[in-house]
Amino acid sequence: MICDASEPMCMAGIFGGAQSGVSNSTKNIFLESAYFDSVYVRKSSKLHNLKTDASFRFERGADPHITPYALKRAAVLIEEISGGKIASDLIDIYPNAIDNKQVELNFQKIESVIGQFIEPQIIKTILHDLGITILKDKKESLLLSIPPFKVDVTREIDLIEEILRIYGYNHIHFGTQIKSSVNHTAKPEKDTVLQLISEFLVANGFNEIMNNSLTKGEYYEASETEANNSIKILNPLSSELNVLRQSLLHGALESIQRNHNYKSFDLKLFEFGNSYQWKDKYGLNVEKKFDEHFHLSMIITGLKAAESWRSESKAMDFYDLKAVLSSLFTRFGIEVQNFKAEEIQDEKFSIGMKWSFQNKAIVSFGKVNHKLLKEFDIQQEVFYADIQFENFLALLPQFKTRYSELPKYPAVRRDLALLVDQVIQYQQIESIAYRIGDKLVKDVNLFDVYEGKGIPEGKKSYAISLILQDESKTLTDKIVDKAIARIVDVLNKELEAQLR
Repeated sequence: MICDASEPMCMAGIFGGAQSGVSNSTKNIFLESAYFDSVYVRKSSKLHNLKTDASFRFERGADPHITPYALKRAAVLIEEISGGKIASDLIDIYPNAIDNKQVELNFQKIESVIGQFIEPQIIKTILHDLGITILKDKKESLLLSIPPFKVDVTREIDLIEEILRIYGYNHIHFGTQIKSSVNHTAKPEKDTVLQLISEFLVANGFNEIMNNSLTKGEYYEASETEANNSIKILNPLSSELNVLRQSLLHGALESIQRNHNYKSFDLKLFEFGNSYQWKDKYGLNVEKKFDEHFHLSMIITGLKAAESWRSESKAMDFYDLKAVLSSLFTRFGIEVQNFKAEEIQDEKFSIGMKWSFQNKAIVSFGKVNHKLLKEFDIQQEVFYADIQFENFLALLPQFKTRYSELPKYPAVRRDLALLVDQVIQYQQIESIAYRIGDKLVKDVNLFDVYEGKGIPEGKKSYAISLILQDESKTLTDKIVDKAIARIVDVLNKELEAQLR
């Protein structure tokens, strides 16, 4: 602070006070020309959230030796232009002088960094023109005295940058050889998989987004657990960028909100990125560790296709997102029926599903919670998927993309109408059909769900189709009926399903 005998007047290098300003009634002016430490100015400016022209200049460093000249210049201008009169001599208080920095510059180091030999005499001329004094001229190096006005030149590498800046980047020649090393990379390669996923999603109408890893801390304040796990920035640029993101969801919703503001409502977006959290190491709230994971997120909202006079416009839903995920996994040879499926409902999803394999979560997806959409002023339904990319990548070696000839023998279709309890999910029926049908069942499809008149209370009806095919022979009715009977028998034993 800058104070008089009784009270503070200004925040040093940041903000002037009301009593120290100039008004229409001002007759006498006391001029002060001061040097302020850049670190203190920056910290005070951040602490009080005051960004001013003064702080912008002083926090980047100023020349302490220019203060007498600046004060004299200001006094002379007031005298010449405004008719002022200089009333006293200059008083200079400089108790701790700031000395020139001394740095040794090695010629070999210059050549190794720049990649080209520069004549020592040219280097000396450039340094002289920059106001840098040569104290000792050795054969292999120079001992230099750097004046305080060169606030960003404190190391040997800074001097090399200054020399190259003046010498000219365009004067550095390109080499005639390119040297590289061959490194062994474990399969599957992460970058290759990322590229294949990007190509697949773009081909399916998605656009890639890239959001900031810094986000609003208030996104996680609603949940006590998430609030405790937030990694806060010690010196944030603003309250909107004060923590590291724990999920890619909020950034994706910000992208949707921004697109909606520009009247773009039909969106299919994807993003690769990291999430960051504090994790309790032992579950005892004693020691925490930093936790970082890589994710692939997908988000869809709006209509499936543009409005047309030829067809009815339909909004995208949960099953559209599920179909994209299934196709993506199939692209890498992963059979979705191998996943364990379970329903989820939390702060993110009003209704959702999690697929896991060998007790490792692979993907969570579903309909985004209405409360969360309301925070972003999004008026239409949004569906979101979060793939744990590290688990997905570890899964790939266990599956291979298979190729086979087109079948020579015809397929057979059988339809079943099953009466099941309300709690039974279609995924359970599908899993049993593939398991018991062995290699004969090629496809299972749900084409109708019915509840109401004629159905007992607490029950529902699933109508499914089974596609059976043998790649070595034509199926007979006897073989098909036997396979269907086995499937129906297991459905009855495990799920208490009955044929209607």
